[in-house]
Amino acid sequence: MCNFEMCNDVVDPPVVALLYRLLAAEEEAERRVLLLRSCRFRTPPPPERDECVDSEAFEAAATAAATAGTGVAVATPDVGDAPPPLDLPCPLFRHFGPHGEAVVLEYLRSASPKSLVKLFGGGGEAEAQQEGAAFAKLCGVAMRSWRLAACRLEEVADVLTVVGWFPEARSRCAPLVWGAGDDSGRFEALTVESQVEQHTAQVRQVLASTPPDLGALPRKWWHCVPWGRCTEADLAQLVGAGVEVPLSEVGFAARGWPTQQLLLEAHADDVAALVEFAPQAEGPIGVYLQRVFELLPASDSLLRKLGDGVEDEERLQSGWNQLLHTLLAKIKLRIREQGNPLHSEEQLLLFGGCATRLADPSNSTLLADLMEAKLVDPSHIFELIKFVLGCKYVPNQSGLLHVVRDSALRAMMRLDKGALLPGLVAANLAD
Repeated sequence: MCNFEMCNDVVDPPVVALLYRLLAAEEEAERRVLLLRSCRFRTPPPPERDECVDSEAFEAAATAAATAGTGVAVATPDVGDAPPPLDLPCPLFRHFGPHGEAVVLEYLRSASPKSLVKLFGGGGEAEAQQEGAAFAKLCGVAMRSWRLAACRLEEVADVLTVVGWFPEARSRCAPLVWGAGDDSGRFEALTVESQVEQHTAQVRQVLASTPPDLGALPRKWWHCVPWGRCTEADLAQLVGAGVEVPLSEVGFAARGWPTQQLLLEAHADDVAALVEFAPQAEGPIGVYLQRVFELLPASDSLLRKLGDGVEDEERLQSGWNQLLHTLLAKIKLRIREQGNPLHSEEQLLLFGGCATRLADPSNSTLLADLMEAKLVDPSHIFELIKFVLGCKYVPNQSGLLHVVRDSALRAMMRLDKGALLPGLVAANLAD
């Protein structure tokens, strides 16, 4: 009985030949490879393709070692009758020779994901893990021959581990991971939410490093695509298919205006998404401001969740002001960074919506800022001044605070006195 753990310094060709005979006597291919993994060989330094002198010396040493053996090839590359390696500089061939390479290749072609994890992961011991990691480096070229015939749901985690070691296997394994569980219907039968989430996360891991190919990816996994890698055309196709696209992951502000419109329309019933992302759009946002203030009265559950306070009305008012603060801060940032001031219709929609409840002092200050000279085009503020000065204030209920009215008065003083001010005074007198 040979103790393979002692084969950590194989020197003589007869010992190498004996080693391979003993390996061949092992019935299980996995056992043969695991034993071979732990062996160490002393071989002449491998030649480089362009180093002719070193190559001749290497071939001479290999020939001498081969003729001194018992007929079984030694663990040095033999340029005679031995079958050629996958690639001359293949580390596996250079480390174990043609017979060792053959043992590994025979096993890898049909190895299961679980057995590969055992082979290259090494288990729980640190020394075995280091040994497995080193062996994985040697098998980089040989793993090109590995083919996964099918992937069961319980094998997905092991497949992803193998793909992490050998990224070139990703394209071969991805379709099988996508379809895991289809044949048996197990995925559709999963009732434990954590299992579904785990498999979804695994599919996302497979897709994460490459742009999505919606033509090859099954429809049921479109929601797992790497959103940041999607093109404008990809996003249009996803939205058209009814996939919920997370605006926070697509780089919304960097997308073109047509794509931004498409994404905002897909979230037309999500008041929080509209508040957060509509101000980041390149084009006019009046329609989205109108939609925000249409949705707010029907968003009590969201407002309660966001708001603070003991009484229900306090939480509703607090939640409303929190959403409003996000909207106003984003609009102020839009004007400052994009140089895109609100136009007359947008101003009226915003201030009119804010007057339906009572904005708190912080939000009232933001509203006042939106009428200051640095953030507004004077030629687009006339109608807004009329609205603010004529807005009815109901204490603790609705209207605009005095800080907003004061800002409107300052804006009025900046108007062209000859052209706009008489009309404004006449309109206020009529009111």
